[in-house]
Amino acid sequence: MFHLSIIQREVKIILLISCLLIVSTNIPFLYGWLVTPDEYVISGVVLNADINTYFSRIEEIKQGHVFFTDLSTSERQSRILFDPFWLAVGLTAKWFSLSGATAFHLFRIMLAPVLVASVFFALKHFIDNHRQRVVALFLIFFASGFGAYVSGLFNAEIFARGVFNQPIDLWVPEAFPFFSTLVTPHFMAGTALLTLCLLFFFLACKQNSYKHLIISSLIAFVLFSFHPFKIPVVYGILGCFTFVVSWLNRQWIPHFLKLMVFLAITSPVVGYMFWVMRHSDVWRIHSEQNINPTPAIWHVFLGFGLVFLFALFGIARLRKQQFEHRLENVFLLTWLVFGFFILYSGFPYERRFIEGLLIPMAIFASYPVSVFLENIVKNRARLRSFIFAYLMGAALFTTNVVLVIAYCVEYSESRAKKFSMEYVHEDVVSAFDWLKRRTGEESIILSHPVTGNFIPAHSGRRVFIGHGIMTLSFNQKRSTVKRFFTSNDLDAEKIKFLRDHHITHIFWSELEDSLGTYQPSEKEYLTEVYRNERVIVFAVRNE
Repeated sequence: MFHLSIIQREVKIILLISCLLIVSTNIPFLYGWLVTPDEYVISGVVLNADINTYFSRIEEIKQGHVFFTDLSTSERQSRILFDPFWLAVGLTAKWFSLSGATAFHLFRIMLAPVLVASVFFALKHFIDNHRQRVVALFLIFFASGFGAYVSGLFNAEIFARGVFNQPIDLWVPEAFPFFSTLVTPHFMAGTALLTLCLLFFFLACKQNSYKHLIISSLIAFVLFSFHPFKIPVVYGILGCFTFVVSWLNRQWIPHFLKLMVFLAITSPVVGYMFWVMRHSDVWRIHSEQNINPTPAIWHVFLGFGLVFLFALFGIARLRKQQFEHRLENVFLLTWLVFGFFILYSGFPYERRFIEGLLIPMAIFASYPVSVFLENIVKNRARLRSFIFAYLMGAALFTTNVVLVIAYCVEYSESRAKKFSMEYVHEDVVSAFDWLKRRTGEESIILSHPVTGNFIPAHSGRRVFIGHGIMTLSFNQKRSTVKRFFTSNDLDAEKIKFLRDHHITHIFWSELEDSLGTYQPSEKEYLTEVYRNERVIVFAVRNE
């Protein structure tokens, strides 16, 4: 009976945190839907052009494919990339006749309790005290840093080599589960699987259990198949932990044998990723373009804010005996220290390694925060206690509140724009739908880069230019597009360009018209094939 009551209490906590997470991260989208302007549809995208690339993968699955191509670039390519996560989202959209945006946001909601339950399950193995465990869970899912308070000290216009000059809690969603839930479900799935993978390997070493080892390896296999950024992180953490625990116990073979089994089980998916890079120039160049350096260390510290400071206090209380004889502390410190080390390791995409780092940090921070809260409760009659509690809450959670408000403000401001990331006119959507129904998969569409970001998401057709990373040689192509639409002459050169790049259609709307004086209706090498009040689609003649 006592055991049942504990389970019921824990389920209630998971449901409570999940509900808070779902409600708070969906306020902007509900608001955006309610204030949708007449004749426009909400796109499901807010402030992030990456989201349309995920929608395009969902659309590919809806159209009957299992392997993916890069629809945001015009180069010829083969379907060789397999991604089980977006396959699952796409199949859900296909089976239930959902739009890509609906399936995407549905998975954000569905994965919230899965992520919360996964993290809570891990916390049960690392924290004995129930109240401290709840504090850790709350910090992991709702804490942010000082970004909302100090952003004005930095020039927000500076964006160099893929890095904003701002604390990470304002712009690096994968670093914070709350922010991840606000942005994309594959970050949520990645954090859940990363946590479980590391947990089960830890249990395999602690309990000398090959069952846990196999579970950890299989989870990693799935994780690596759609989150290859996690390969160096997981291998590094587990390698360092294996070395440290072997050295402490003076037993090398048992632990390294487990690591070898882990590597053997996960190596096929790692080999597959290398094979894709070797056999596809598109995916190889895309990987080379995907530069994500970690920002300056003070932006990381400011981004983690009070959680980082409290974690230092939590680590400081560990005595040498606790560190050496409590394996949990060894594992968490290994995760945390290696996690910070690999952030500045020189990998082109090193910033992506930050996902999950908040978890060991919050576990260490949970003890001093719990003590602090207990002292406040004991002295609740004192004004000073209320002031401290308010200041701590403001320091921990304000940035997340600001993010939700910022998304709502973006929706409000987008209502006055003719074309925005957040709202798309019905006529433009109708033109996208025509492309899907009336053009073949070999089609390549030339358009404004912003339009090109939406076309693959809605039609499943390739574009000449559409995304800063997914489009190969994006800057060069952007200049080419601008030069093409700027003038209404140089037709011989433009014909050669269209045919050299196998472009089959030109999408013409106010955005394309804004680029210059080009008049497609006057060109003999183009044929009008679709028209509505806002969009004309032209086919490029073959002769």
